[in-house]
Amino acid sequence: MGNHAGMGGNFGGSTGLTRLFNSEMGGQISWLIPAALILLVVAVWLVRRGWKSDRTVPALALWAGTFLITGVVFSFGQGTIHPYYTIALAPSIGAIIGIGVEVLWSRREQLAARIGLAAAIAVTAVWSYFLLDRTSTWNSWLRVAIFIPGGVAAIFIAVGPRLGQRLMIGAAAAGLAASLAGPFVYTMQTIATPHTGSMPSAGRQQAEMVSLVVLEAAKCQLGLIQTICPLGHSEALALEAVKCRLGPTQPIHPQGIPGTLAIPTVINMGTSNRVVLEVLMKHQAAQS
Repeated sequence: MGNHAGMGGNFGGSTGLTRLFNSEMGGQISWLIPAALILLVVAVWLVRRGWKSDRTVPALALWAGTFLITGVVFSFGQGTIHPYYTIALAPSIGAIIGIGVEVLWSRREQLAARIGLAAAIAVTAVWSYFLLDRTSTWNSWLRVAIFIPGGVAAIFIAVGPRLGQRLMIGAAAAGLAASLAGPFVYTMQTIATPHTGSMPSAGRQQAEMVSLVVLEAAKCQLGLIQTICPLGHSEALALEAVKCRLGPTQPIHPQGIPGTLAIPTVINMGTSNRVVLEVLMKHQAAQS
């Protein structure tokens, strides 16, 4: 594996503030992070005058602190950080959203509260669209089914009292459904898909990613995997590069390559990218 930054320490991609939103971690945990941040800021603003007596403030401080510390560790941590570790952020994200929604909804007669709710729904719908677009051939209709209702619900909530109580509640329900649709579908996909290996992941596998890095790496031949991995790119990119260069051959076997096959590039989706890449590298070493 060498001492490069990619394989051992960058299963979650390059470090930085955007790491939780990248192609490795984004689909695992980031669906509701933008909404949580919006609700946190607006909720704190709305309760700021009674912060000494309102129990909402210490509750938000507790969960926001938990989210911040854990998020910073995952965003900037070195060493082995697998994307599935980000499940540790789920409790704090859920708590912030739950508290924030209660604070804003109970004050929905105020414009700031309605704008906060509308913004949280709209941003979640947009971000869900982009996350689902990363696997654009998988249930492509779902992006639009989330984006449009989410946008309409956000507008209705922002307008608020002018629409009447029933429409307001209906818009809130539509916004809630749009916001949770992406994580729900990924959860169902995960439940329905057998997982093996040491790196489970939620939702659709990312093996169909396309990037300039992949296209450049596809020009390589024997040094293909060694060329892409030292640059700090994920196993998914390396595997996709192999597919681009060599085309489909025979399925990979988790325990090794039977006989004297060419480098296999049809990936068994029940086998983790890590296992697949190790087998590819062993085979390539044996051939050189």
